[in-house]
Amino acid sequence: MTTPNIIKVTAAVENGPVNMDTMIDNVQLGTRSITADFAKGQTQDVTFSGTFLTSIPHEVGCKHDVAGSILHVLAVSIDGIPGVSPITTAMQKIDWRKFKVPARTVAAPPPVVVPPAVHIRDAGIGGYAGFSSLNEADLTGLRATKRGVLYIHMSAATPGDAAKIKALLTLLVPEESDDGHEVILELGTNTALKKGDAYDSFIGIPGLVCKSAILNCWSSGDLATSVANLNSTKSWIAGNFFSRFPGATIAPVVTPGGNDSFLGTSFETNAHWINQNALEAYGGRACEDVPTANRNQTKWLNHNIEHGRSAMKRGLPYDLILSPQGESDFTGGVKAVCAAYWNAGVFPTRIICENYTPGSGVQIGLETADTLNRAALWVAQNKPAVSA
Repeated sequence: MTTPNIIKVTAAVENGPVNMDTMIDNVQLGTRSITADFAKGQTQDVTFSGTFLTSIPHEVGCKHDVAGSILHVLAVSIDGIPGVSPITTAMQKIDWRKFKVPARTVAAPPPVVVPPAVHIRDAGIGGYAGFSSLNEADLTGLRATKRGVLYIHMSAATPGDAAKIKALLTLLVPEESDDGHEVILELGTNTALKKGDAYDSFIGIPGLVCKSAILNCWSSGDLATSVANLNSTKSWIAGNFFSRFPGATIAPVVTPGGNDSFLGTSFETNAHWINQNALEAYGGRACEDVPTANRNQTKWLNHNIEHGRSAMKRGLPYDLILSPQGESDFTGGVKAVCAAYWNAGVFPTRIICENYTPGSGVQIGLETADTLNRAALWVAQNKPAVSA
């Protein structure tokens, strides 16, 4: 699991001792006795452990319990990242005094240089809306990296748009791989791949290949409590996906949302995840779907990171889907989530930038604006290569 972070407070007291309470982001950490005599130049370090993302700022608070005593907080740090200076403050017996600790500055890994003959399809772009406005010039940078791949959400493919989507995909899928123009499909067991629907129509385009897919199926609770759901999903995969794309992999999206009661439980030892692990093993792939704006939900994001660690430890490719949810700087959000994963030593196989809903969020467009294109280009230029 994640290595605990260390919160350190350096303090001294006049007319002590006192008991010092400490909290982080309004969550109490504990109490320590401070006996170091400030008048004699003594100092005392106390530490607390917890799990926090250092890629975002935090606020550490302190107070003490003795009237007439003065507590001097001389320094505050999280994993060695110091609080903003000047930090020294003399505290009477008052309410919480708070100190800001900035986010760790994470240098992006150096751009990955890919030989021209190698096609690593690990920077995805697409989703639900925007393909009708996509121009070949919008993908200039992504095409040059030879790492781009289009991600097509099932809802983007309606029978009435099949001809238009065919034309767009035939023209605009980034540089073709060794065996064709590659796409990633996001499917659902309710409509996708039915005989005669939009998928059934355009997947047969000559030169278009699907090596993998993402499957929306059950919520984490439904899957965990029903072996019948697991078996019916496996049956759908066998009859509708494996039969059509032999050798391809498919990743179920069944991990929890921000309020799931099973956040923080082990994917490897907790019985709640047995069915999910079985479905991932059956499909040969795992996946996470993370709105970048939710990255401040620390417990949730840490849980997702641990899911990625668990899946890759089990030998499965792991896809990370990042989406805008009313965020003003989507590319900045992508960088922050990637930093959290990479700082934790988890390097997703592919990172996909997708939108969800027409008319809201970040759209496909110029690589020079805050678009899916710019975020996907940053991924392609900075993501460490991982075997698919």
